[in-house]
Amino acid sequence: MTEQREKTKTIDLEFPIQLADRLLEQVIMTRPTMGQLKKNRPKGQEDLESEMRLFCSLTRLKMEEIEMLDYDDYTRLQDAYTSFRRSTE
Repeated sequence: MTEQREKTKTIDLEFPIQLADRLLEQVIMTRPTMGQLKKNRPKGQEDLESEMRLFCSLTRLKMEEIEMLDYDDYTRLQDAYTSFRRSTE
């Protein structure tokens, strides 16, 4: 029997951001679908804009909101995204 893998990750922000309607303290990221990857796949290590568009799709945040994130918190999003590819074995 295989262990079921998580479909979402909750990322606690070390540096919450003030949005128009609320203080954003956590971000929920979903596992990417092939459609999301096809539409937003980064072209290489340095393709930050495509990665940010992909993260918008996976978190339902707007680009302006992603851009407001502290660098350390953005790195947490990258780590969460990478963790979806890791094996549970």
